[in-house]
Amino acid sequence: MKYKLDFALLLFDEFSGKPIAGTGSVFEVNGGSVGAIVKKDGFYLFSGIGLDEIELGIIRPHYLPQLEHVVISQLDPAHPVVKSRLQRKDSGVYPDCGWFYGKVPPKSKVLIFEEMEGAVGRVSGSRLEIQNYSPDLLLERRFSLDPDCGHTFLITKHLGAGSYMVDQELAPGNSMPVYSAHLSSAFADGRVSIPCKCPERIAKMLYYEASKSRKGGGKWVTVSVAERS
Repeated sequence: MKYKLDFALLLFDEFSGKPIAGTGSVFEVNGGSVGAIVKKDGFYLFSGIGLDEIELGIIRPHYLPQLEHVVISQLDPAHPVVKSRLQRKDSGVYPDCGWFYGKVPPKSKVLIFEEMEGAVGRVSGSRLEIQNYSPDLLLERRFSLDPDCGHTFLITKHLGAGSYMVDQELAPGNSMPVYSAHLSSAFADGRVSIPCKCPERIAKMLYYEASKSRKGGGKWVTVSVAERS
């Protein structure tokens, strides 16, 4: 019998941008358990789903549970890949980060902005130039040039020395400080613990307040870093 692929899944660590591969992940489709073929190149392959629109639950040790809304017919037929970014859980297993603690309304989305010391960025369309910074791996990491609005972008490709492609078109802007942005979710009691390189360099913390109108939407609300707890 010929294998028919519904879609493939790639997992990324939200903080580091690095792929998450190997066994250990548990998947659910619309609340029911489902299996996947695990490939050495990091892809998880799904077949026999039988539905076009699904809620894909992802559970993996040391990460917060993740839910992805997937419409299979809207994926590229030649490359039907879903990317999911898992948020770290403060479980004592990550030597490459510190933790920023705070409290916001229960189950809110939360963003913190960590200033990259000395880095200056200039954006034009989907191209970002970073000066005065010796970068480590920046691919698939989240950044911002303006933490006041809660707007972030991902770096998708290294184009050359200090030059990167980002995942969306941005309005041209003057040179501005570059912030590494870290996304997480609050627990049911409103507590948050978010990985960062240096908690003392956190410049902003925001949570997303959903609109109560039928049109949906919402806004990012700033929380005082000094009074975060």
